[in-house]
Amino acid sequence: MNIRLKSIFIIMPFFMIFIFSLFYAEGRDYQLTNNNVSIEFHNDSTILVKESITYNFEGCFSEVYRNINIQIVNSENVYSMLESSNEPFAVISDINCNPECQAIERPNEIAGNFGNICDQEAKFNVAYNIYKGVVVGQDVAEFHYKILGEEWDKPLENLNGEIILPINPDGVYFNPSNIINYSLENNVITFSGKPGNSYVEVRVLMPKEGYLGSISNQYYLTNENLKKEDITKIQEDYKINYTLVTVISIVFMLVILFFI
Repeated sequence: MNIRLKSIFIIMPFFMIFIFSLFYAEGRDYQLTNNNVSIEFHNDSTILVKESITYNFEGCFSEVYRNINIQIVNSENVYSMLESSNEPFAVISDINCNPECQAIERPNEIAGNFGNICDQEAKFNVAYNIYKGVVVGQDVAEFHYKILGEEWDKPLENLNGEIILPINPDGVYFNPSNIINYSLENNVITFSGKPGNSYVEVRVLMPKEGYLGSISNQYYLTNENLKKEDITKIQEDYKINYTLVTVISIVFMLVILFFI
């Protein structure tokens, strides 16, 4: 057998696997229909986040994923992290699915392995506790958190949730501001929107002394340069710039359509 023929026999199995994977991928798709989020502040200064993500599968899949925007650590390492970490971190408290799946934890990522799931709706439920999720500054305590990142392969149709705060806030900002509608009643923020492929983040400002008086443990970060007026100015500038970019994008698209 000459070298060229031997090379063909070696390459052929890999080529067949590649072709098969292309056909397999074309025969399946999925939608992200809902993400229901609950964020609750506890008096031990931890923040419990619960998410229920609904997938609609067309074809067969094996796993679903959720990237967490902060470091995930093992529960056994909590105390050492509380002493050493200058960044927020999360500890997973629950992962479950409907139908049933195997929970998997990876650095900055959690997953549910179904083995094989075909042509049906599935829910991926996760819960995690955030430590050091609040930054205390000169005159303000800030919770700044990305609820939804841009790691999704598909647009998210609906985002709904609530944030249960320990005290009434001094300011609430969702970015981008035109995606999320919210209401505030006492210390509970209720929000909803259709983010599509956009990220969603929230900034909640609380009176410094009021926040410190509501917690029993000092598991927060400090930044002496952080001031309420600076955050407010940043948010005002962000809203103006985002609106300007949106208008320019629309005008640009209209110009292109006019000349096509």
